[in-house]
Amino acid sequence: MNFGDEIENTKGLIEEIEHFGVNNLDNGDYEIIKYFVDNLEPYLKVVEMNINLLETRLQDTYSKEDEKQLNVLEYKSKELSQLIPTLKEYSKKIA
Repeated sequence: MNFGDEIENTKGLIEEIEHFGVNNLDNGDYEIIKYFVDNLEPYLKVVEMNINLLETRLQDTYSKEDEKQLNVLEYKSKELSQLIPTLKEYSKKIA
């Protein structure tokens, strides 16, 4: 998985699943979903850890660059926190 495009890639996967229908997925699709979840969950933890570090740093010394980075990470955290459970739900529905 190419991190940096993780949100777009995950949204693309979800769009494909919705297009073809969960009932039409097979074990190969399950493995792809599992791959995404297995990579995204630890990545989300790193993102959240970096958010905490940046928030602490911003309290000590304000930097416009840190604030921009914090905004990007907060966006990623929000999106991934919604996308990961969606993928997990789809994987449960695969027979």
